[in-house]
Amino acid sequence: MSREPSSPAAAPAAAETQPPRENILPQWRRLLYANGSLGATINFQTLALWLIFFYAPSPEAGLPTRLPAVTLPLLGTLAPVALAGVILGIGRLVEIFDDPLIGHWSDTFRSRWGRRAPFILIGTPVMSITFVLLWLPPDAEASYLNAVLLFIVLQVLFFSTTVANAPYEAWLPEVAVTSNDRVSLSAWKSLFGVIGAALALVASPQLVEWLGFAGMALVLGAATMLSYYLAVFGAAGGRARGYRSNLDLWVAFRATLANRPFLIFAASLVLFNLALNMLTQMLPYFVVAIMGEGTERVSLYVGLFLLVMLVSLPGTVALGQRWTKRRAHIACMGVLALYFPLQFFAGYVPGIPTAAQGLVYIALAGVPIAGLFVFPNALLADVIDYDAQQTGQRREGMYFGVLSTINKLALALSSLIFGLILGAFGNTAANPLGIRLIGPVAGVAVVLGLLIFARGYTLPDQVKTAPVQTASAADDAG
Repeated sequence: MSREPSSPAAAPAAAETQPPRENILPQWRRLLYANGSLGATINFQTLALWLIFFYAPSPEAGLPTRLPAVTLPLLGTLAPVALAGVILGIGRLVEIFDDPLIGHWSDTFRSRWGRRAPFILIGTPVMSITFVLLWLPPDAEASYLNAVLLFIVLQVLFFSTTVANAPYEAWLPEVAVTSNDRVSLSAWKSLFGVIGAALALVASPQLVEWLGFAGMALVLGAATMLSYYLAVFGAAGGRARGYRSNLDLWVAFRATLANRPFLIFAASLVLFNLALNMLTQMLPYFVVAIMGEGTERVSLYVGLFLLVMLVSLPGTVALGQRWTKRRAHIACMGVLALYFPLQFFAGYVPGIPTAAQGLVYIALAGVPIAGLFVFPNALLADVIDYDAQQTGQRREGMYFGVLSTINKLALALSSLIFGLILGAFGNTAANPLGIRLIGPVAGVAVVLGLLIFARGYTLPDQVKTAPVQTASAADDAG
């Protein structure tokens, strides 16, 4: 087991030290805590799939339009679908500032139930209730009241989601204290995230058909609440850490941005997420304009990708345990940097059906992406341990919160780049160059992230922290 150096510059020789082989975390606690990712993914993916369509459906759907066309300064006249996008976009922009605030609050919070659990126990029911309310607009037809209430309910939903999810994510370094446990726990979180994505993207259309949108929301909202509550049960009884930060918000924020390993890690991860979001947005265009298939086939592509990712998770865990997390993470990014640009050539290979080329390309992307869903949380836990060594403070919530904010800004930037590329170079079957360029552009982003991480991240695989400031016995529950 390697010892953390006193400074990042001293770490390269230790960075490839093999991780310890012991697993301290009981399997049942690992599974219960990881189960929380199911609820988080259901919420996010269901909104992405259905919300705009529900309030401003296509005419062919036979559903009522629930938002009016409006005229706004600078933006001009907005169709209902554009208004839905503006409401959702503004809501997402406002909520990016919640994450560091809630994260810091959970770092400094004191209660008989610990730092994290009260936030999840209170935030989750509010999140589930507001999720259901989204699909119960007061007017059956288009109205300004629907638009106003949609914005208000979205803001409550986004805030309560942060209240529940930021402390949940911040709990990981406390629940898993060894490198092996962190890799394993991150893999289980990815697995439950895949199950949540399947419920949102594959099962929700069937639930809508059987129960309607409100019934679908009620079922998935209940599943989300159960998921988070099981996670609390799994995490709260683990090894007590009893650590609580006593830094004020601004000092904690500046200290986070002064952590060089964190900045390197965050820059690399943001570039990967930017690339992945561009590929996700590209998928419907890829299926329809390049593969020549209907929109109903998008679910097949998504399903195959999730299946391959799911099957790849055990190998990803084994790779992280055989190598170091750093080395395995670099390998996965390297494969993606080479693989993403191949999207440009999909459909051009002679002798193979065009649709088969597209299916194989999207499905095989799940192999390296599985690793990049597993290792980041485990690596960030090491970065937080390094911070504890330097500052004597445990500030998991602030780190996950700042990283979440940065990632949300990256998602907004990726949407801007995506739109500009398709607008400038084409997004139709007759002129698909813009669609084909997304893969190479995403590959460049991953290359930059790879170079930043490989050259700058030097922490060892198991960071030994110095004794940290402990809170009172009332905080020992977590």
